[in-house]
This record gives sequence, C-alpha cells and structure tokens, in this order.
Amino acid sequence: MKKILISNLALAASLGFAHATTFVLMPEIFVNVSDDGSATSAGTVDSGSLTGTYLTRTRSNESQNGLQISSFIKFNEQSLGLTPAQYNEASFSATVNVTFASKLNSTNGSQTQLGAVVDGDWDTSGTSFPLYDWGQPDADNPTTASGSTNLGQFTGVIAGVVGTTYSVDVTDEVRAWLDGSDPTDYGFSIYNFNGPNNGAGYNNANLTITAIPEPSSAALLSFAGLGLVFRRRR
Repeated sequence: MKKILISNLALAASLGFAHATTFVLMPEIFVNVSDDGSATSAGTVDSGSLTGTYLTRTRSNESQNGLQISSFIKFNEQSLGLTPAQYNEASFSATVNVTFASKLNSTNGSQTQLGAVVDGDWDTSGTSFPLYDWGQPDADNPTTASGSTNLGQFTGVIAGVVGTTYSVDVTDEVRAWLDGSDPTDYGFSIYNFNGPNNGAGYNNANLTITAIPEPSSAALLSFAGLGLVFRRRR
C-alpha cells in the first residue's frame, strides 16, 4: 500500500497537479500622456532628459502642461482563460513589474505609484486616450491618483538603481477583474505624487501571474486508470 501511495503522489506531481505555472504578460497597449492631451491626443509628452518606455513627470509650473506626464498600460489577463478554481486558489498571485531606467535629476525625490484606472476605459485609437488627470496626485490625498485607485509604490526613485526591477502586488485587483466583481478593468496608471520637478522612466513592464493549472481531462483519466490498475493487482 505504501508503494501504491508513493506512486500515486509521484504521478500527481508529474502531471502538474501541485505545480504552479507562471504567466508573464506584456502590455497589450500603453501610452504616455501629458497634461495638454485630450481624448483625441496624447499631448506633447516632453520627457526632457528622461529615458525609458514608461514615463512619469511633474512640474512646479502647471502651465508647462507638456512636461507633466503619466503612463497608462493595459494587459489582457482574460486571454489566459483562468478558471474560478484557479484565481480563487490561495496561492494565486499577480504583480506588475517595471525596470528602473532613469530619473529626472540628481535631487529627484519622486515616488512612483501604480494605480488601477477607474475614471474610464481607454485605448489609443484616436478618440479614447486616457487623460493625465487619471494618473496624477489627488489634491486631498497626495498618495492617490484622482482617476485611479492606488495599489502601491514601485520606489522612491532617488534610491532607485538603474536596471533594478520593482514590483507592486496587484493580486486582489486582477482577481476582481477576472471574477467580474470589478467590471471596470481599465488597466493601470503609473504616476508621481510627491512634489514638482520630479520624474522617472521605466522599461520592461509586465504582469506576472502565478496560478495552479487545472489538470487536463487526459491527465485525470490517466490518474484514474492507474488507480484501477493498482486496485486490480491488490
């Protein structure tokens, strides 16, 4: 009996019953927008000395609209076809990760936040651009974007190290998008919140999801078949 139990456990492991699978999704769409943008335009998006794909920037002079920048990204997590049993599993997890590329200046104290966009759906088709306001500090709560639900901080970039990857846990938000309890699913905003004349650039944004795969029908039949074989041999 002991050998049979061990054999069954070994088969379960080999069929992937207990092994989590990690999925790495690249952005389906993304856009950097500045404060002079609109629903039909991303705006000037003057990045100055910043380098990187995803940009954030603030200015002390609010009339310099083209120099105030937020970044927006969307992933297609629905494309994975995860089931409720998978995304409700306790071990399910999701993180948004970015690689630090640059900061605006040597005295930059900017902290870069990740938010879940709530103000509206968007794309880059020409009539539905996200607005800078959707990813900027709220006047009453500087750690929250006025058009986004704050999810966490990537880093205070004055201490950021170029080439280092920073992450924000988004498990609860992604699970809510997958199960439909949050039907918005408008993607994420990347923005600064602590003062003017700050900015940062990032590369390699991705959404990393870890889930335990459900066994295939073939695997279940194989597992059941092995049980029948052992039962007949007893």
